[in-house]
Amino acid sequence: MRYQLGFPAQVRILLLSIFLNISSLNQIYNHQLSSHLLFITMAKAPTKRIKKNAPPPEGYSKVEPALTKFQARLKIVQSSTSSSTKNKQQALWPIFQINHQISRYVYEMYYKRKVISKDLYDWLLLQPYTNGDLIAKWKKQGYEKLCCVQCIVAKDKNHKNSCVCRVPKSTLIKNEEDPQAVECITCGCKGCASTD
Repeated sequence: MRYQLGFPAQVRILLLSIFLNISSLNQIYNHQLSSHLLFITMAKAPTKRIKKNAPPPEGYSKVEPALTKFQARLKIVQSSTSSSTKNKQQALWPIFQINHQISRYVYEMYYKRKVISKDLYDWLLLQPYTNGDLIAKWKKQGYEKLCCVQCIVAKDKNHKNSCVCRVPKSTLIKNEEDPQAVECITCGCKGCASTD
């Protein structure tokens, strides 16, 4: 059985046969070579690469006021938390919370409200104030309310499990623990299980 190929595909196969030192095109037509050989010869579609330092794409004016407010709050928190906290972990909690709010804002503007374009969304993910890993987890089932990525990394925890904030409150009540007293050491979350 011979393939019905147009002229450009025949030229690509001919060039590929010269490159691979194939003696005749009948080997290609008679399925003696694997079928993925034809897949290799196809041209790649051009992709648009967004750079981190590039100017913001169209539509940035829609999200700019909210993002500047978040960034201003983040700067205030970063400068004020160094002296007024009890320990090192608690000093980072407000920073984690504002980072979560910024990432949730970008996520909702793109996936829920569909206000921003794909180019703007990709550009925002490259910015240092947006947590792309956290947004990627929110798209997966069971992680819709995740507070921070560190809470699901099991190897960083003492008992090699996910954080206590990932445990549903109904399970904590069954174990006779006070669900209000449960607090994550990493980010201060009081519960981000998807069933709560």
